[in-house]
Amino acid sequence: MAISSSVRRGCFALLVSVVLVLACWAPAAAGDNSEFEDSTSPKFPGCDNPFQKVKVMYWVDGDEMISLTGITARFGKMLPVTASDSQKRKAVVPSPESSCAKSSAQLANSVAVAKRGGCPFLDKAKTAESGGAAALLLINYDNDLHKMVCTQNDSALTSPSRS
Repeated sequence: MAISSSVRRGCFALLVSVVLVLACWAPAAAGDNSEFEDSTSPKFPGCDNPFQKVKVMYWVDGDEMISLTGITARFGKMLPVTASDSQKRKAVVPSPESSCAKSSAQLANSVAVAKRGGCPFLDKAKTAESGGAAALLLINYDNDLHKMVCTQNDSALTSPSRS
C-alpha cells in the first residue's frame, strides 16, 4: 500500500504492534493459523472467525518497508493465506484518527489506518466500512496484542460488495 512519509512518521515510527481488522482483502497482507486461537475468546454468529497471525507489507513512495505483524479480529472477512492472493491498496488516515466517528477523509477502496482506543473495535470497523474502506489497520501502541471480539448483542459486518 502506498502511504505518505508523514503518515509513516506519525503512525508507524511509534508502532509497537499492529492489529488487522475488517479483513477484506487487506493490502499485501496474508494470514495463517496461529498460536493466537483459543477456546476462551467469545464466538457468536457473524463474529466467529479464527484469529490469524498476519504479515502486512507496505511501501512508502514506491520503496518497500519492513513488514508489520499482528492478528485479525473475530469479525470481518477472512484474509487470503498467501500474499500473492492479496491486493495492494492505498492507506488513508481517517479523520478523526480513531475511526470512532464518520471520517471527513475519503476512505473509498482504501485501507483506513486508525489509532486504537476511543470506542470498541467493532465500532471502528463499522465506521470504516460505512465510509467505503476495504479494510482497517488498527495501530496499537501497547506492548500486548488485544484480541478483537464481539458481544452477543453486536451485529455482524455485512458488506456484500467486499471480496
